[in-house]
Amino acid sequence: MATIFITMIFCGIAFSLILTTNKFLGKSEVVKVKEPVEKYELYMTKYGRLRHYIDFKNPRTNNTIHLEVYRRYNVGETFEKEMNYGFWGILYSSE
Repeated sequence: MATIFITMIFCGIAFSLILTTNKFLGKSEVVKVKEPVEKYELYMTKYGRLRHYIDFKNPRTNNTIHLEVYRRYNVGETFEKEMNYGFWGILYSSE
């Protein structure tokens, strides 16, 4: 049981380290993402707060990105945002 707990802590630290170094190591490449929304999901938390999620293609890798956004989008509508590619090539937003 202790081994599983220590492994989980190690994985959490490694994940956090990757995300932190992605943003702060090296220079980030700023890109303007203009991609059509492939999927929109509305989710209500147990406290009654609405969460909006969209899926769109990463313009560099064509992988699908699942992202929480602050407003409703229609499928096919263009998602437009200035984002960054970090040290590890992971797309992120500073806002």
